[in-house]
Amino acid sequence: MWANSVWGFLGLTATFAFAGAPIAAGMCLLLTIMLLIWPLIKRFMIAYRILPFRKERPVFLNWEGDMKDVYWGEDFLWWRPDPGGGLHHIPQVVVLFGHPHVSDSDITISLDATNIRIEELVTEGFDYYRRKEGTSFYDGEVARVKGWNGTTRELAFQGVSFFDFLKTNLSLDRSRPPLPTLRETSIIEGKLQPFARSTLANATGINGLLFSNDGFMIFQVRNEKVVMRPHRLCS
Repeated sequence: MWANSVWGFLGLTATFAFAGAPIAAGMCLLLTIMLLIWPLIKRFMIAYRILPFRKERPVFLNWEGDMKDVYWGEDFLWWRPDPGGGLHHIPQVVVLFGHPHVSDSDITISLDATNIRIEELVTEGFDYYRRKEGTSFYDGEVARVKGWNGTTRELAFQGVSFFDFLKTNLSLDRSRPPLPTLRETSIIEGKLQPFARSTLANATGINGLLFSNDGFMIFQVRNEKVVMRPHRLCS
């Protein structure tokens, strides 16, 4: 596109010159010279922060991918029956367990006294989300799912750094040649790694559903400053 513009202005310069319009020809020639030296001007302006440095946005987490194809061994988790008798695709939500006769009171919660330190990190994820988050960006301790025992129905947690969550779970699809992505290393024959063997942060959060007196569920729209899913509806 840049080269076509240069040749286009050169052609206009020659046309105006032969047509006896020296002022128009001079203006076209000046624009041609500016186009020729624009790459140097742009580099200078970026170096002195007159212009922001922009490059192709890397993919750290593919929110739009079809997880059924990725986790092909997890059909039970990714497809759930709906009231109409069909199957409903859950693209990014993992069902912890599928026991119909288990209630919240049957589950025991434990918290490990020792926080985990994640070894395999995508350090670029920290810089990417820090720039995206802005001034409200800070670290903190969050609860990590350490394991689930289906026999004793114990759900174990431990502390983990929020920054480590950014560098693992939110950077699963970041290319890091020659190494595979974290998502690729966390899949075993199309299945998710068990929590007890996972090397990811696996941080959890609290999500509530708010209903009005007349039976409507209230959603909010996430703003542009959040790390995950800006401008999306959430409960």
